[in-house]
Amino acid sequence: MVENLDADLYMFALNTDTHNLELIGGSAVAGLGHYEYFSQVMDAGVYYFAVGGYEGSGAYAFSFYQSIADVEYEINDTIENATKITFDSNVIGVIDHPNDCDYYKITATSKTIFRYSITSSDGYSLLYAGNAGSGAIYTYKDAFMCEPGTYYFAVLSENNKYSASSTYSINFKKIASISSNSSLTRMYISLDAGIVYQTNSDGSINYVNGNYINYEYSYYDQMSNSAGTQSYDIAIDTNAGALVSLSKEYGPGVGHYISSTKPYRKVGSRPVLLLTYYNETNFYKIHCRGTGAYSMNTCWKDYPYVTVVIDPQSGSLIDILEPNYYYHLITVGNNKITVTGSYRWDS
Repeated sequence: MVENLDADLYMFALNTDTHNLELIGGSAVAGLGHYEYFSQVMDAGVYYFAVGGYEGSGAYAFSFYQSIADVEYEINDTIENATKITFDSNVIGVIDHPNDCDYYKITATSKTIFRYSITSSDGYSLLYAGNAGSGAIYTYKDAFMCEPGTYYFAVLSENNKYSASSTYSINFKKIASISSNSSLTRMYISLDAGIVYQTNSDGSINYVNGNYINYEYSYYDQMSNSAGTQSYDIAIDTNAGALVSLSKEYGPGVGHYISSTKPYRKVGSRPVLLLTYYNETNFYKIHCRGTGAYSMNTCWKDYPYVTVVIDPQSGSLIDILEPNYYYHLITVGNNKITVTGSYRWDS
């Protein structure tokens, strides 16, 4: 637009019933020399553009761009019109004209660690564009940590490339929610497993993915028949003051739980947190006794330590890894637990 012209832009739709042109939008920025820009998602039909001089005189240039690749996310060319998206979803879009910039917003309802990425053959960029209200976002290792709030991101071309058909893909992967408990001063993150373990300085307060960890385990049963008797009393005393080991040798681990034949809670295959609890006194008992034909099932042991498998989705104990009465201490039956070491801590 030349500096001595104020020309406004209007868009009309043809009403095929009345054959009238109906105004559906436009742009009329006051003042000389301003660009007029209008964007609209349109249904199939016939449309007309009009350019009207409001003030001054001179030449103008007119450009028109169209795309059908990302209609469901448009119009999102300003931060006020940002498209709402969610974690763990892929969004496909295009940068279809020289001034195009696509804005997206995502809301975290709790303190969250996440990653975001863009895939683009045209070299488009995905940039953080600010937050609404009092939210805050921080770089943390190879990921980002944010407080509860709504956050804005923009996709733009920094090399002047654009295309109505060449798409980009963006993804916001939620690693985990995390606790806001101020006493939790240590954090372990496994990005591939999607597990964040938080603890305090001595391992007495423990959370995983924002869930308080409950390592309760209690199994009691008695049975008898003409061949003999069996009694089982296996339990972890969670009130004994046991701590999670934070040592290099016995510290927190991540693995992939496949299955077990005697789980405390039944869950599907998934990444899990592995914790070893220890104490100065015994807090884990295996008091099992058999008579007659079941005498080989007798095992009477007390331990000041136990390694447990924790579900990051709930914070609850799935099974005891070791020592386990069924998997390690008796040889009767085909009981087993399968946990693979598929993951590592990133921090």
